[in-house]
Amino acid sequence: MKKKLLKLDTIQNIYKLFFLASILLFFSCKKEIPDTPADVYIAGTELYDNSGAHFRAVYWKNSNINFLSDGTKDAFATDIQVVDNDIYICGYELNGLSSNAVYWKNGVPTYLTNYIDDSTKSSTATSIKIIGNDIYIGGTDRQNARTTKRATYWKNRVPTTISDVQADLKDMDVSNNNVHTVIQNEVKFLNPFDDYNYWINTTGYYRGPDSSASTLNSVKINNNDVYIAGEDGNYPIYAKNGSFTLLSTFGNGTGAVDDIFINGTDEYFAGVLNDQATYWKNGEKKTNHIESFSRNTGIFVLETDVHTAGFCISNTGKYNAIYILNGSFSYLHNLQAYYSVANAIYVVKK
Repeated sequence: MKKKLLKLDTIQNIYKLFFLASILLFFSCKKEIPDTPADVYIAGTELYDNSGAHFRAVYWKNSNINFLSDGTKDAFATDIQVVDNDIYICGYELNGLSSNAVYWKNGVPTYLTNYIDDSTKSSTATSIKIIGNDIYIGGTDRQNARTTKRATYWKNRVPTTISDVQADLKDMDVSNNNVHTVIQNEVKFLNPFDDYNYWINTTGYYRGPDSSASTLNSVKINNNDVYIAGEDGNYPIYAKNGSFTLLSTFGNGTGAVDDIFINGTDEYFAGVLNDQATYWKNGEKKTNHIESFSRNTGIFVLETDVHTAGFCISNTGKYNAIYILNGSFSYLHNLQAYYSVANAIYVVKK
């Protein structure tokens, strides 16, 4: 997991950024993902040029890129899960002034909304969970001009609005038929519900050491334990069953947690610290220094191997998707791409 959504009004600015960036700078790097006893699936986005081309939703299986969208519209892949050889990926696709939440099963798209070129309607998908025969997708939905975007989850394509405030759904997990979500409210302090950032189904709670400065990015249910994580005042934080812990304190660096993985009794948190891709195992940090900025957006632990995915930014402003295995990193981007990011990772033993 974890996902950094591109807002619709920023896409043109990104095009301009890549036009100014040098296209002659390519990196001396390992192109192939290292051999592992596992298949590594990573969901993300690529842009191939800045002269009218579109962002494309993609996933990598090991070192091989697969395209989910045809390049006629901007599309983004945000989360991934693999179940019994079936590959499920969620994201969203622009349609004129609108966007539509979508999930792909083995490359075949299913749209959760059908908004057409209308700036008052949009939906996105940021998290996917497969539980038995049920497909849960978390995201946002704005249905008309009289409403703001609402944090929403779909179960088998049937939507449920989580809250009535303007908010983005950051992450979702499902346990015992309960849908756990963390959301980011865009308008605060207008009523008591505005500060609720952790929800079970449609019941909200406030979780955070400082309501004015905290952001929750990830939620994970492990047995009966609830883990949530994010940042507070630019410091990475996590909580287990409501008790918060700072992973970095004043003077030791700023950052955030984007994803959580629990492996037995070991707790892993992935994100960024001091502008570099970092993960923590039981509170101990492990940082990769990659380019001028790098960030882990997803983490998956299989046996003793720690897999993370994310992106780095070069000194020229170029975004490159990255994969890190036990501290050894590779670039995922196609050499022809102007932009690539990895948003989520899932690993399956061969």
